[in-house]
Amino acid sequence: MQHGTTNTSQTYWLLLRREIIVIESVLGFYTIKELYLLLYLFIINLFAFSIMGIDKYKAKKSKWRIREKTFFIISIIGGALGSLLGMVVFRHKTQHKSFYIGIPLLYLLNQIIIWLIVVRIIRQ
Repeated sequence: MQHGTTNTSQTYWLLLRREIIVIESVLGFYTIKELYLLLYLFIINLFAFSIMGIDKYKAKKSKWRIREKTFFIISIIGGALGSLLGMVVFRHKTQHKSFYIGIPLLYLLNQIIIWLIVVRIIRQ
């Protein structure tokens, strides 16, 4: 029985070690500026997605709501993907023309700006 446990723990250790090596190789591929950009984009999009879900919950419960302006500000500063995914996943704000047109346009703008930032980082 103990022999099987040792093999299992060794297997888990080897898998974890392999994953760490993969993560290190991926992180080694990026410059520190690119990693900060990725971290920022991850956080801002997670936040945008979350507030879309929170607002949907508050709408169902007839509670205080998040201003529409807040969604657009978060989208403008890089969170358009999170807002867009939140709209789809939570089926929220999908009937508002300003949202179903504006958020995808802001997503495209975000992509252009991110591309320009990455190109500038690469040239340095």
